[in-house]
Amino acid sequence: MRWTLGADTHGLGKTWPWRSAWHGRSVAALTATLPIVLFMAAAALAMLQSRRAAEQTAQHEAQNLAIAVGDAYGSQMGHFDVAIASMVAYVEGQLAKGDLDFQDTRKHLQAVAAEHPELDGIRLVDETGRGRLGPGLEDGVAYDFSDRQWFKHQRDQASAGLYMSEPLVSKTQGLAIVSLSRRIHHPDGRFAGVVTAAVPIDTIQRQLMAIDPGPGGAVVIRDAGMRLVARWPAAAPGSSAQPGTADVSAELRRLLSAGASRGHFATDSIDGTVRTVGFARVNSVQGVVIVALSRDHYLQAWRRDMAAYGGLGAALLLLYLWALAVSRRAQRGKLRAERRTRMLAEVFQRAAEAIVVINIKGRVTEANSAFERLTEYSGAALTGHDVRVMVADRTPASQLRMVRRQLLRNGQWKGDLWIKTCTGRMRPVWLSLVVVRDDQGKGSYIVISAIETSELRRAEKRILHMAHHDPLTHLPNRASLQERLSLALAFARRDRSGVAVMFIDLDRFKHINDTLGHQIGDLLLIEVARRLRSLTRASDIVARIGGDEFVLALTGLKGGTADEAGSVAEKVRLALCAPYQVRGIELHTTASIGLSRFPLDGDDSTALMRSADMAMYHAKSCGRNRFEFFEPQMNHAASAHLAVDLALHNAVEAGQMAVHYQPQVRVDTGAIVAAEALLRWHHPTLGLVAPSTFIPIAEDNGLISQIGHWVLTQALAQCAVWRHTRDARFRVAVNVSAVQLYADDFVDTVLEALVLAGLPGDALELEITESTAMRDPERSIPPLTRLRSAGVRLAIDDFGTGYSSLAYLKRLPLAAIKLDRSFVMDLEHDANDAAICRATVRLAHSLGLMVTAEGVETRAQLQFLHDIDCDLLQGYLLGEALSGEDFAAQVWGDRFGSAARPTAEHRLLA
Repeated sequence: MRWTLGADTHGLGKTWPWRSAWHGRSVAALTATLPIVLFMAAAALAMLQSRRAAEQTAQHEAQNLAIAVGDAYGSQMGHFDVAIASMVAYVEGQLAKGDLDFQDTRKHLQAVAAEHPELDGIRLVDETGRGRLGPGLEDGVAYDFSDRQWFKHQRDQASAGLYMSEPLVSKTQGLAIVSLSRRIHHPDGRFAGVVTAAVPIDTIQRQLMAIDPGPGGAVVIRDAGMRLVARWPAAAPGSSAQPGTADVSAELRRLLSAGASRGHFATDSIDGTVRTVGFARVNSVQGVVIVALSRDHYLQAWRRDMAAYGGLGAALLLLYLWALAVSRRAQRGKLRAERRTRMLAEVFQRAAEAIVVINIKGRVTEANSAFERLTEYSGAALTGHDVRVMVADRTPASQLRMVRRQLLRNGQWKGDLWIKTCTGRMRPVWLSLVVVRDDQGKGSYIVISAIETSELRRAEKRILHMAHHDPLTHLPNRASLQERLSLALAFARRDRSGVAVMFIDLDRFKHINDTLGHQIGDLLLIEVARRLRSLTRASDIVARIGGDEFVLALTGLKGGTADEAGSVAEKVRLALCAPYQVRGIELHTTASIGLSRFPLDGDDSTALMRSADMAMYHAKSCGRNRFEFFEPQMNHAASAHLAVDLALHNAVEAGQMAVHYQPQVRVDTGAIVAAEALLRWHHPTLGLVAPSTFIPIAEDNGLISQIGHWVLTQALAQCAVWRHTRDARFRVAVNVSAVQLYADDFVDTVLEALVLAGLPGDALELEITESTAMRDPERSIPPLTRLRSAGVRLAIDDFGTGYSSLAYLKRLPLAAIKLDRSFVMDLEHDANDAAICRATVRLAHSLGLMVTAEGVETRAQLQFLHDIDCDLLQGYLLGEALSGEDFAAQVWGDRFGSAARPTAEHRLLA
């Protein structure tokens, strides 16, 4: 705009005098006020810009502090995780060798803990949740951690990695902690337990104490569930900001839900204070760091400036004072900035993780001590150094191009890389690259953090080897065998060749293990593996699948598969039956070998293994130390065995089983004084299943204890009825298997059953086979003695068929022995059987024992047994096995047969 204050431009007249005077006063007023107006306008503009600058500075400061604290916190947790991971690798290595050596594991655990004194402790927890090793667990106190969320997470998540718990109170020390944990796997992948480290919240909080958020500000670390982990300054007791609480602003939740990894925002808090909040995610533990700066604090200088500007507007004289005050405040701000810079530099240098800062051109601007140690460069040599020369030559150029693309697209990259140190050494590292941008969004520098992974790689290699190999013999294990055999079958289909699978089981290896110890047994297995490898070609497969079981797969067979496989099987048999020299001891064992052929006996690895397994069991049943080829009828026998096994599991609940009773008759009086309880199984489709068929299966699958207990309770309940209604001295005899006898709770189970039936001990006779009692006499004598002291009668069943020791026989607390039916059935025609029966009766009577003869079916047998003073008789001649109701009707009713009627029989023998 142009002001016209002089003559008319068109020359039409002169300017009026009053207008000239007004013009002069206006100019004077304007001249007088313009500096003040300009000063106030400039001051207002400067204060507005100053406020915006203060707010932007606070925003960047809060965000940068959050990033720095997050890096330090993530580095601290990563440092602890490396210790936990190394402990997991050590324990899994121990488990892969067969069992955990607690002494060595304790030493290793203490060494790792000594390297991390800032932890409350590193502990080993087994698969049940019971603490086994670590601080507070050395005095025999059984701490149960199974209720902890970190234990449940590791137990239920097979692929779980590092897990950080919510803040909790330590069971062993009573401290406020967070728990870091990793899962332990068995070699087959099953859950084996947890290695956990307790990080005291005080340790985390001490790291935060280096940060000065100013009055009204705070530095907060929260976990993945937004629960408070640590805070500085610490909250007052009783406030809502306590460890474990999850009270965060809606704006922060919104930003995090939107995927923001860092940022800032302003918020009103509960106490009415407006704060600028910066946050940064810590991906390694899925947490977040929050730095809050009070607006009242960071605008405090600005408000003072505002007041100063208002005072200075009244007089230009105050301009100098204002400038001076601003200068002093600027100096103080500079000092505060310097202090914060030094603090951040201290956090940067002390970080356990190697960190380097490079510019966009790739040249190093800053590097911490950990990075210098990792690369073996000094700080002076690193500054200005092109970071790309530290990338190892073995790193593919394609990978470097991929890293560059990721940085340009996402602003970050993580992954494995090889670096070259100052001395030329190659080191594998896990790198994390993050681009830091300026206010315009342009990348200004890149922060690189690195963790060396050499030890982890070695641990992974060891674990991979142990996952596919037997730790004792270093042969392929079952899983590896399946993979290799499947591959061999694929080649055989392509080449139209044959494959033979040998299932090899050492005969009576358990006896060597039990008598000479597992160490000798292990050395024997190693020698067996060596002999098997020496007999095979490179293309063949030799594996140990467990215990004393080996598999040998012959591949690429042409023409006569059976002849070639049989020839190798015979070589294997001869090699394995040759004497073994183990630590100066000569050992002898043989092998039972089963063979299956592809494609004759199976079209896949599972079918071939199953067929070879059945053939091996057939070889054992044929006398051991031999090999047998699979035949289809073996499959039928196995199917029948499996059908009985499956049906046996619910036979009792389905009411398919019943107890029958066969009478035992006194020879001298003909009176029926007892009955043997005999189990009968009527299956709806299998029909009547013989005890000789299903009892061995029940002993193998562990059901014998359940079935035996059911028979015992049924027999005692029936005896109780007969004692109260028929004969007060009547007793029942119940058979006991070896599995029952050697169970820890066997005696208690029998005595509880007697109490439940309301019977004294003499109402029960337990029949134990000769082989069962003599299997481990020293172990069987104590429980039998305890039962005898309770009044229970004990009898040796099938006497004469086993290998009795008279020395132990006289020590057993027996009341009777039972002559086996194999001696009774031929005593009329075989003088030897008659002599055995006569000698057995004399031996038993000399030891004060009664004799029961079973299997009596003819009157001649009865007469002979009467003549040699046998005490009790049992057999079809005297009565078959009947249900409880039919037994009572025949014994005490009108339907009892004359052959077993006491008075008639007594007259016959008289």
